[in-house]
Amino acid sequence: MQHCRKKGLLVNYSNMQNQNLFPRYMSMCSAQLQPSAYEQSSAESTALSRGNFYALFSQNIEYQGQPVHFDGMTSVSGLKIYKQSHIVIQNSGTYLISYSFTPSQGVTSGDFVGIKVNDNWITTSLQALSSDEVGINKTFLFDLMEGQELYMAVQSEKTIILQAGNANANLCLLQVVGRKL
Repeated sequence: MQHCRKKGLLVNYSNMQNQNLFPRYMSMCSAQLQPSAYEQSSAESTALSRGNFYALFSQNIEYQGQPVHFDGMTSVSGLKIYKQSHIVIQNSGTYLISYSFTPSQGVTSGDFVGIKVNDNWITTSLQALSSDEVGINKTFLFDLMEGQELYMAVQSEKTIILQAGNANANLCLLQVVGRKL
């Protein structure tokens, strides 16, 4: 759980699967997301990056490591997206990365979802898929450098199907410390 002292709220953004909650949280807590005076003096002063990317459309993930594609985004600043899946970091620093994923069909034993940076798995991001229609979520901190590309991917022997409707995949990045790495 993270505290938002500005309005006295306690927010668990690891369960923020509804993409409409992220902009509201960002506007309430944006004052708390700026680097402290110490961090500004000891690091390059830049605005902190953030973004929420989500998928509402159906998609088939047909091969191992295939990226999940997003058809919507909110509150994006300091990040770029291309191919509807790859997010390019524009500001080096420590990021809070949170994602959710709800497959509708195709899950088998040993399947997992996670985040890749420059085509390499972030091992702390990996989360096993247990069965169809069972959503998972994961939140972790990770240092990212300017120019690195990250994306959500699935490792499966079979085709995983995401059904249209509510956000079936969501990836949220929030830079919590800005600095030159």
